[in-house]
Amino acid sequence: MQELSDYPPQYHTALRLLIPIWRGLDSNYKSKYARSIWQQFEDNIRSAAYTSTLSRFFNNLSSRLEIAIDAAGLTDVQAALAVTGAAERTLLRQLRDETSTLALMVRLENEKSKASWKAYQEGRK
Repeated sequence: MQELSDYPPQYHTALRLLIPIWRGLDSNYKSKYARSIWQQFEDNIRSAAYTSTLSRFFNNLSSRLEIAIDAAGLTDVQAALAVTGAAERTLLRQLRDETSTLALMVRLENEKSKASWKAYQEGRK
């Protein structure tokens, strides 16, 4: 599970879903659209969230982007997709209405991950 203590608790479920999705996005696609990838990610999340269930959201997003969730992120994605009832509607509304905020948080986590990887690589030299 992701350590998300830097963010308000109301965003944790969405981030547990979106961070593995970002990491599972095809690296060739990210490279090809490097200038606009974050805007595309945000737009596709918002568009896919206009549905009634999280499973449809995930299917819609997966059909638009090539996503392969790795084993490390699978637990987080499954837990987020298991949300039902009012919590599911709240999460879908959050994915639609606060997409920019969520994408920024994913981007911050991505930068942290890159910095950790760089520090690890430099420590190995």
